Amino acid sequence: MLIKNSPLSGIYRRHSANTFEVSGWLMADDFGNPEKEQKHLQEQCVIADGSHLGKISLSGAKASSDAEKMIKGASKIKVLNTLSDQTSVAFRLTRTITFC
Repeated sequence: MLIKNSPLSGIYRRHSANTFEVSGWLMADDFGNPEKEQKHLQEQCVIADGSHLGKISLSGAKASSDAEKMIKGASKIKVLNTLSDQTSVAFRLTRTITFC
């Protein structure tokens, strides 16, 4: 099976990430100090790589109502806000562009 590289794979290589395969993608597990990284997540911020996740991009006048059909409440998300549950996420980028 072909293993896909994340757009962040250059960062993984430059910073000696420990990687693993998930859903056909090579992803970073940690960068050598999981405890320090967890603390940084709790106190600051981190980049999360979602390359291995399925994505749907909706645009146009019906983007909001189409997103609502997939994720209840998605049509009510304000611009630059998200809605999530255990299995899905919706992100409203603009008035007419939503990612699910």
